[in-house]
Amino acid sequence: MYSDAIVAQALALERTGRSPDSIASELGISRTTVVAWLRVGSSLVAERGASRLGRPTYRGECIDPASLDPSAYAYLLGQYLGDGCISAVKRSFRLRITCCDDYPGVMDECELAIVTVRPEAQVRRLPRTGCTELSDSWHHWPCLLPHGRGGVKHTRLIELTEWQRHLALEAAPGQFVRGLIHSDGWRGTNRVRGANGKTYEYPRYLFSNRSADIRQLFVDGCERISVGTRRMNAWTVSVAKRADVAILDQVVGPKC
Repeated sequence: MYSDAIVAQALALERTGRSPDSIASELGISRTTVVAWLRVGSSLVAERGASRLGRPTYRGECIDPASLDPSAYAYLLGQYLGDGCISAVKRSFRLRITCCDDYPGVMDECELAIVTVRPEAQVRRLPRTGCTELSDSWHHWPCLLPHGRGGVKHTRLIELTEWQRHLALEAAPGQFVRGLIHSDGWRGTNRVRGANGKTYEYPRYLFSNRSADIRQLFVDGCERISVGTRRMNAWTVSVAKRADVAILDQVVGPKC
């Protein structure tokens, strides 16, 4: 829920001539919410309170986390943390996950995870440049993926709840790591020149994300499946030892 101060700030910015897009960007909230606030104006904000404007209401009972398929949820969580978001839309919330068109198998697996977690899901595929957006609208997506609000992920705290940690890091850590790599990771060949002047090649996995919290979750997931990692640079984690790469090859498989 947004405070009255945030709503007042949005209204004040609008009076200076700012557009809804620029206001939403500055405050780290969705454009849909800003438009709703600007439409009703300051009088209705004061009368009803910020928490009831631009926010869908929760309807019906949410899925019990204990009933979730651990493998499907862990994979979906990994995909969401890498390339997903949740936004408020009319009377609901919309989950969006962007998948690269070069990997149709990954796209199919992501859609399967969504409908396994939520059997009533009606996943839409929206073509974008070089990628496809998978989306589904539901009132309870923020309950199952409670990191959907508050700005871009790398600017805020990403912390799993106790039941999320159980599913992702205890029940199905391999699928969690698989989802993360399918979204923000890749397997490639590293080439180095030795002291003798010869060039050596070896396979390695890289995972890159601007959020330190998400990178740490990747490291935690790898530790759970006995895979060693090392920090490569500010945003990237590397898995390069032969035994560790072999484990990821079994867990992740070819990205296709």
